[in-house]
Amino acid sequence: MNKAAIFTDAIEYIEKLKRTVDELSNQLSEMEDTKMPIFEEMDNDLKCEQEMRKWGIKSEVEVKPMGGGKLWIKIVFVMKRGGITRLMEAVKLMGYDVTDTSITASRGAFLVCLSAEESQGAVFDHNPDQIREFLWEVIRS
Repeated sequence: MNKAAIFTDAIEYIEKLKRTVDELSNQLSEMEDTKMPIFEEMDNDLKCEQEMRKWGIKSEVEVKPMGGGKLWIKIVFVMKRGGITRLMEAVKLMGYDVTDTSITASRGAFLVCLSAEESQGAVFDHNPDQIREFLWEVIRS
């Protein structure tokens, strides 16, 4: 092989790579244009609330003490972006560590069942009513 053939092969290979990059860029831009309904932030909350009402799902918070500084918490609330994160942060802020959790998303609602264990510096002294009211405020915001 001479130098001219090597340069020709290299140029052809680079052009082929450029076409591949262009094709993949086009595919990526098409995928970005196709949005999934769950990620449409502006009217997603309203749609989820309407969906919950349509199916008769109501927001609720249950807090049951299990003894030994442990709680069982069940919460149903409107599917909102960042809702689960805020909930987990609130439980941690109260001075509890989440030990088991189950999260289900359906019909515009999140169902979160979790058990939490008291950690150092618990704020709410195992008062289920006080904890329930605090969690109500978290899911309403």
